Amino acid sequence: MVGRLDAVAHHFREDFLRLVKIGRGCHGSPGTHPELQSALRTINLTAVAMYAANIWLRATKPDSMTTPVLMRSEVRWFTSTTSVSKGLNNLYRQHVRHHQALAKPLETLGCVTALDSLLANVRACTACGGVLPLGPRPVLQLSSTARILIASQAPGTKVHLSGIPFSDPSGDRLRDWMGLSNDQFYDASAIAIMPMGFCYPGRLQSSGDAPPRPECAPLWRARLLEQLPALRSTLLVGTYAQAHVLGPGKVAERVMAFHEYLPKYFPLPHPSWRSRSWAAKNPWFEAEVLPALHAAVREALA
Repeated sequence: MVGRLDAVAHHFREDFLRLVKIGRGCHGSPGTHPELQSALRTINLTAVAMYAANIWLRATKPDSMTTPVLMRSEVRWFTSTTSVSKGLNNLYRQHVRHHQALAKPLETLGCVTALDSLLANVRACTACGGVLPLGPRPVLQLSSTARILIASQAPGTKVHLSGIPFSDPSGDRLRDWMGLSNDQFYDASAIAIMPMGFCYPGRLQSSGDAPPRPECAPLWRARLLEQLPALRSTLLVGTYAQAHVLGPGKVAERVMAFHEYLPKYFPLPHPSWRSRSWAAKNPWFEAEVLPALHAAVREALA
């Protein structure tokens, strides 16, 4: 648990620092731009909270730390919530609000791209908020230079907690299928990850996760794809991604006929724990499909 929470705080802080660095280097001093100056001041205060949360995850007695008063108060605020999950949700809401506040003036000044601003709006989306059991928390990875897009299903509970796509056993399996290390997989300049639903949709009454929320793809997908001009190949992972792009059909049949969709698309089963038994019943997947997938990934990234 602590490792995942530490990753969340680090992820938030790095995201903040990226935009803060852009802001401080944009057209000279931010003091000449009041809106940008205000956003930077607000976002820096929240960065302190992120850093405090990070420290808290490594310390059992935060009051004993020799840290500034503000940082200690932020630690107490973080730990005073009724649960760690609620604390992280509070941090995430601040993260989204301040990310938006900074991205808007930076785009106006020509310091960030339209994709940065669009992603800020995606992260602030609450279109499905009333029906999401854990609340809205869009999880995706995009860059205008990405050459491979992973079109998947929707985050699970572990990914919802971490805020990092495929940070679970399914992600381990998918990375193995693709022949990529963690560093390669999470290199946003090369790999984009855009599920059909950006937020955890909950569970079905029978078993397994619920389908991606139907509001998400029509609301955001086309606009985000317009910001990915360098794409060479899209991995259609699972039923929902394949149905959205290719229409109705059976996953096994499409995966077996993967060569018919190359080079633009590469259909794959969902890499959940169920895929192990599925692959055992379909030995052609490891014998024929995975070597071709490795080759397609290498070619797209070359």
